[in-house]
Amino acid sequence: IIPQQYATRTVLETSDLAKAVKLASFFANASQNVVKLTMEPGGELGPGKLVISANAAEVGDNTGELDGMVVGERGQIALNVKYVAELLGSVESRQIAL
Repeated sequence: IIPQQYATRTVLETSDLAKAVKLASFFANASQNVVKLTMEPGGELGPGKLVISANAAEVGDNTGELDGMVVGERGQIALNVKYVAELLGSVESRQIAL
């Protein structure tokens, strides 16, 4: 079930990601609970970043950025914010890899 290879991998602080997802959930709840995670690799001089975005026509939009280790190519994935928040609430490790 868990792939042995990946095109993009990012390692972040679990608590920072949980806070950013919680903030994005207020916007995502108004529009089908969708949150987009965009992983952007860093250059030689700096870390990569994860951009978390959610928008709702009635409420507005939210974009947050987290610095972290990003290996591989740029990628984007859309997930249900409720499932992401539930996952982050059950992870006990200090860091999480996506």
